[in-house]
Amino acid sequence: MANRTATLYIHYKKADGKWAYAKPVVKANGRIKPLYVLADGKERHHSEARYKVSWYESGRKRFEDVGQDADVAVAALNRREKALEAIAAGLEVKGEGKDKGRVTVSAAISVYLSTGCWEMTDEIAGGLSVARKPSRLLAAPPPDTDGPFAESVAG
Repeated sequence: MANRTATLYIHYKKADGKWAYAKPVVKANGRIKPLYVLADGKERHHSEARYKVSWYESGRKRFEDVGQDADVAVAALNRREKALEAIAAGLEVKGEGKDKGRVTVSAAISVYLSTGCWEMTDEIAGGLSVARKPSRLLAAPPPDTDGPFAESVAG
């Protein structure tokens, strides 16, 4: 049977300088208390702490850093659990794998330049100077010939 569960941890720096994992503190209303750790029976705030989602994949424990925002961490936990359920059901999950569906900056620039929003101009000191194409971004609408401002446009 495939693993369908994920767990949310908080990775924090202990007083002795070592890093440790712990469960985040949950308030009475069921929400996570941001950046609070239950360590040695006491709730302590750790501003340097980061949330991590943990799950097992092929028998190995995996961690994903999901940042310092508690709400984002809970959303990432839910997303990971849904992905694990889908994988267990035999579905393919997009955004999984080595690149996780990310777009590189160079690929994004290539797409942006190919859409015609930018045009290449002079070559300066061995590099390319890029200028914005005003015709597409700043094109003025046709003058209003029938509306209330027709007289001011005409003359």
